[in-house]
Amino acid sequence: MAGLRLRVFVLAGTVAGLAGGLYAPFQGFVSPEILYWTRSGEILLATVLGGMFSFWGPPIGAGLMLSLKDVLLAYTERWKLVLGLALLLIVLFLPGGLVGYLETRIAHVRQPRRGA
Repeated sequence: MAGLRLRVFVLAGTVAGLAGGLYAPFQGFVSPEILYWTRSGEILLATVLGGMFSFWGPPIGAGLMLSLKDVLLAYTERWKLVLGLALLLIVLFLPGGLVGYLETRIAHVRQPRRGA
């Protein structure tokens, strides 16, 4: 099991390094803002939003976070406050994230009823 985790960790690091190496030629310019700690915090928050125990949780969380950010920017400059409150509520009430909650609900609906 430890060997598998090491392989997955090395694969994830390789893909992240390749993505980082391709970012500069793709954008044509890399500002120091991209290295600030909040960038990695956004990735972590997207993972928590979608659900870290599901394969589709982080990508769905990233899409929802970007969409929510765009919608909130249209209404208020304090979008970080609203997004932070939403993430706080998700952490408190949906510890498996949104995808984990949906998976639980779908499994509950598909479960045959007893005594029927």
